[in-house]
Amino acid sequence: SVYDIFGLLAAGGTLVMPDPEAAKDPAHWVELMTTHQVTLWNTVPALMQMLVEYLSEHPDQVTENLRLALLSGDWIPLNLPTQIQSLWPQGQVVSLGGATEASIWSVYYPITTVEPEWKSIPYGKPLVNQSLHVLNHNLDPCPNSVPGQLYIGGIGLAQGYWRNEQKTNASFILHPQTGERLYKTGDLARYLPDGNTEFLGREDFQVKISGYRIELGEIEATLLGHATVKETVVAAVGELQSKKLVAYVVFHSESSDSATEDIHDDIRIDELRHYLQQQLPEYMVPQSYMVLDALPLTANGKVDRKRLPTPELIGDRHSSDTYIPPRNHQELQLVKLWQEILEVQPIGVRSNFFDLGGHSLLAVRLMNRIEQDFGRSLPLATLFQAATIEQLAASLQQEQSVTSLSPLVPIQTQGTQPPIFCVHPAGGTVFCYLELSQLLGADQPFYGLQSLGQQEGQAPLTTVEEMATAYLAAIRDIQPQGPYLLMGWSFGGMIALQMAHDLLSQGEQIAFLGLLDTYAPAYMPDEQSLSEDVEVVLELFGGPLALDWEALRELPSEQQAALIWEQARQANLVPPDLEAAQIERLLQLMKLNHKAMRSYSPPAYPGTITLLRASSGLVAVSEAESIVDPTLGWQAVTSSPVQVYTIPGYHEYMVHQPTVTIVAETIKASIEKALNAEA
Repeated sequence: SVYDIFGLLAAGGTLVMPDPEAAKDPAHWVELMTTHQVTLWNTVPALMQMLVEYLSEHPDQVTENLRLALLSGDWIPLNLPTQIQSLWPQGQVVSLGGATEASIWSVYYPITTVEPEWKSIPYGKPLVNQSLHVLNHNLDPCPNSVPGQLYIGGIGLAQGYWRNEQKTNASFILHPQTGERLYKTGDLARYLPDGNTEFLGREDFQVKISGYRIELGEIEATLLGHATVKETVVAAVGELQSKKLVAYVVFHSESSDSATEDIHDDIRIDELRHYLQQQLPEYMVPQSYMVLDALPLTANGKVDRKRLPTPELIGDRHSSDTYIPPRNHQELQLVKLWQEILEVQPIGVRSNFFDLGGHSLLAVRLMNRIEQDFGRSLPLATLFQAATIEQLAASLQQEQSVTSLSPLVPIQTQGTQPPIFCVHPAGGTVFCYLELSQLLGADQPFYGLQSLGQQEGQAPLTTVEEMATAYLAAIRDIQPQGPYLLMGWSFGGMIALQMAHDLLSQGEQIAFLGLLDTYAPAYMPDEQSLSEDVEVVLELFGGPLALDWEALRELPSEQQAALIWEQARQANLVPPDLEAAQIERLLQLMKLNHKAMRSYSPPAYPGTITLLRASSGLVAVSEAESIVDPTLGWQAVTSSPVQVYTIPGYHEYMVHQPTVTIVAETIKASIEKALNAEA
């Protein structure tokens, strides 16, 4: 409050303070504003929202003197600036931001218009003699649109915390390149193309559910876009793998009849869920909803998340799950196993593994337990075709030879569009493509191609040419004739190119060949193998680990597995009953794929290559080498111009948020263009 008091007094202004007993009464505020001809308002957004709502019901009490509204300390609802400007057309609305450690205010943004596509009000630009930095984990600047840690610098920076050297050293750092002293805010942000910064919320508010990183603020902004929603907060409730999204909603009042209010709430929640399903990926749609009369606030007027009620996540009247109990002994065994691994109960026989929080690491654990408890070894990819207890029980009843297992994994089989066939990266599995398949839409069939050799007794393939031959035989069972849509991320792009070459030589048509940041072998940087290791860890654990990758690659494979497992346990990413031996086979497969990648010599390809290239290179090294050839070496392989799309972000995150959303949009547009050309 130092600036709030002395900044105003130093400018010759007068402070008007509400009476303590009426501090949260908008009628009292309006009375003071009229009496003292108040020209400047300075509060958190929630209090201004209360004032606006009061004056909208009492338009005759609107004063004409207010010229400036300063809003700070919390998210500004997207509709609030417009409401303010409708009451005071000549008034200016300014967003302020910063931290106590940097003399309170470091950034400002004058709000003149609110664009329809905005998810939040921009954070803005730094004040004079202050600086804002969005940096990655290596303290390198993030490219535009790529999220990173927000740091503040400048003359307003505090010296540290009083008599707390440990906390000071953890929060105040020296920039390794410029030597500038910076404060690590603990917030996430990203640069916008116009030079402003977008605030993405506390790092604590970025949660991971079902292996996906989710910005709660983005869901809240989407909810506020619905006409019935007055206020909302979204929270991740639960522990570890059982976390669920809960939306707390305050609706605009429609009826004073309390007897019908519950019915109205049920109808509005159903409408709201349907609205979110149209606007957001399925994993970002809350599973539960709680209707509140008002959001709890702190004494400072901010939303008090600690006072939000905790719902019963499964089985409440606003839950999207329909519970069907187990009907035989095998289903009962599987239900108990799922409840133990997913840490959710009760689980019905038609509950979806991925909707309940399942991801690749939990799939490894589940299949290991199924082998122990049922004596059957099932491929990890079984969960794509049998994602419910009912379907999994049926799969256990079927006899299947290990040697006959197909590399083809149906991820999304519905839709009228020609199917996309997407080849695995070096890790060999295709769990990483689940989100991409969802973002491509319900009308787009999507099949993954996984490495053979994941199951005991099944021989792995050791060359790109062998893989292409096996994968082509599998996809012809689904689509006997072209035109074909092929793509792959990283190593998968090489195999996709070889498949496309072989199909053309057989007289087939290729409508789309997409390489997701795949380097041509002759152009591949030395760090690419390290990057492939990062991909595997991302795929298994849903996030990166702080590992010395160069040192890791010098170790024998069994020691590599042990080190990765130990680091993952320390990061609380691994359940205590999962052993390193269970990923030994996957790591061996990864090594074989690395060898195949390094020894591959691509043939001349006469068709069109579409390359989606990551703007920031590899995150596995401290600084990405500058790229001279924007085609990553592929122009030397094809006689046609390579179509290059630069995607903001890192190589390792091409199929992870936030990059995968842009990747999906680019792929959809490219395929639509290619199919129209074919027609």
